[in-house]
Amino acid sequence: MKSKFIITSAIVALFISNLAMAEQNKPSITESILVEQQLEVLEINKDERWVMLKDRSGFTKKVEVGEGARNFDQLKVGDLINVN
Repeated sequence: MKSKFIITSAIVALFISNLAMAEQNKPSITESILVEQQLEVLEINKDERWVMLKDRSGFTKKVEVGEGARNFDQLKVGDLINVN
């Protein structure tokens, strides 16, 4: 009787272990949405390549601008830019 209990316990433990591994390997689903908004340029630092932007609610954020950004040199304080 003891050996049946030990074997049954081992099978249950193995089943639980495999179930946990299956959960880890399960593909995950990532959901995303596209948000588009208009931001105002408050400040520009062309030497360090960053801009300070403000959204409609008044939230401001300093954003670094990469070398690949087009028309960075044409940007002026007060410009409105569309981002998504």
